[in-house]
Parts: sequence; structure tokens; C-alpha cells
Amino acid sequence: MTTLREPPSAARRFARLRAEAAQRAHSRGGELPGVVEAALLLAMALRRTLGAPAARLLDAADRLAPWLGLVLLVRGYFRANARLPTRPRALVEGDGWWGWYDQGKTLQAVMGFHQHHADVASQWYQPLYPFLGALAMHLTPRQPFLWPDLLGFAASFLLFVPLARAMGASRVTAVLVFLFVDLGQWTVLDNWVIPWNTTLTTPLLLLGLLSAARIVRTLGVPGRIRLAWPLWLGVAIGLVPAFRPTDLLALLPACLVVLASVAPAGLHRQPARLVRMGTAAAAGFAAGFGLFLAVYLPIFGPHPSPYMEMSQQPGFEWRLLPLH
Repeated sequence: MTTLREPPSAARRFARLRAEAAQRAHSRGGELPGVVEAALLLAMALRRTLGAPAARLLDAADRLAPWLGLVLLVRGYFRANARLPTRPRALVEGDGWWGWYDQGKTLQAVMGFHQHHADVASQWYQPLYPFLGALAMHLTPRQPFLWPDLLGFAASFLLFVPLARAMGASRVTAVLVFLFVDLGQWTVLDNWVIPWNTTLTTPLLLLGLLSAARIVRTLGVPGRIRLAWPLWLGVAIGLVPAFRPTDLLALLPACLVVLASVAPAGLHRQPARLVRMGTAAAAGFAAGFGLFLAVYLPIFGPHPSPYMEMSQQPGFEWRLLPLH
């Protein structure tokens, strides 16, 4: 038979706190003055009373911060979309940002997919982004990239928070940093709303960096191997060329760190673990790159797109890196 413990009365709690204060005073070699003892008792009582609720409050704020930040992000995105004077009112060349060179090429590509004649004549950039815009036209016919860009924006936020945590920041800090940078200035937020063929590389790069950080962090942890992170790293590497091939350079340092961390541990202690992680990464790369080729090859075949050919003309000049 179980008995319920009655909560201690106020007198008992006070007696217990006073006994603890006396014990602390004795450990310091004497009795505490009355005022100091009263202050100590008050501080101990407040810590006992408010400590647990305050800790629970901070923990709840830390857990709720990403979702509250996501609400603010979505609200800011739609506000920016509504206030942009260059937002077009129809899918017409020359209307709003469709009159700009990059966005005009993207509109031409979207209409090519929408009208089922996607070929070299209608495609300029990598074709996966306009292909997603053509699919989203069923939801927002006048603004095909409204939802793909919003999903990319939200995914970037939700990936940045755990990446910042892996670097030692709290969720609250990560949320505040992201919102300050991306919602603090209209010029930054507008670039998430305006269609750019490279918009969706941002969440892919963050996914690759987060996956690399998790792989390195879990290498020394015994137990079950988590193959999800090598898989996602492979997906990110395989999909980045579908939007902007040169952005793979941003993932190169992370991949080198992973290789430098994985190879010694796998070769000397658990070679089977290294094989499984490599297999997962290869499978992820095959899935991501396969999706890219499924859209790219029917249009361009084994040849570079006009965007890739144009990008090759300036070349790579390492002495210009300090200017970026």
C-alpha cells in the first residue's frame, strides 16, 4: 500500500533552511550575524522557490525559440513580398523583376517547362530551379517561385539553428542572429523574395555543413552508427550543381575536415564503420546528382548549359578572393 507524502509545512521548510545555513556557518568557522543569516536564508528560499520554475522557463524558451522564429520569418517574408514595388503582377516579360536579365531568363525557362517545350532555346540556367517553379505555378500562377523560395528560406533557418548549436551557441542565440541578419534589412530579405536561380543553394550548403559537423562530432561516440548524416552530406554535394556548380567550393573545407577525421578512426579502429559511412554518402550523392541529371540531360545532354559556358569565360583568379 502506497502512502502519499504530505508537503512540508512552512515551519519545517524554514527549519530545514536554517539548519543548512547554520551548517554553512559552521563550515566557515563561526556563526553568521543575524542579518547575514537572514539574507542567506532568504537567498536560499528564493533559489529553492524560483530556481526550478526559472530553469523550466529558460528551457521552454530555448525549445520554443525556433518555432517562434519561424513564425516571424514567414511573416517577414510575406510582408517583404507585399511591399516590393518590383513584384510583377503577371507572368509577362518586362513586368516588374521579369524585366531584369536574370529573372527574365528564369521566366523564359519556367514558361518552357509549363508549356512542355523545355529545350536549349528556352533554358539558360541550371534547369531544376525553373522546373520547381513550373510545378508551383499550380499554387500561385502569377508568382511561381513564392513557395519554393519560402521553403528554401525556412529550411535555411531550421538548418542554421542546429548548426549554430553544434558550434556552441544556444537556440535562442542562433534564432536571434539569423533573424537579425535576414529580417533586419529589407535589402537582405528582398533577395529571398526575388527569384534567383541560386536561392536554393543556401539550404543545401547549410545541410552539408551541418552533416559534416554531426559526423565529426559523433565519430568518438561508441554505439550505433548514424548513417543519416553521411547520407545527407552526399545529397547536398549531389544537388548543389543543380543550382550553382561553383558553390561546391563552399563545402570543400567541410569535406576535407570529415575525411581527415574519419579516415584515421576508421582505418585503425573500425574499418567497417568507415565503409558503411562511405556507402551512405555515396548513396546520398547518387540520389541528389541523379535528380539533377534527370532534369538536366533531357535538355542539354552531356554538354554544359549556356550558364556554365558563360561562367567558364571569366575564369578563376585567386588574387581577387580578398574582394569577396
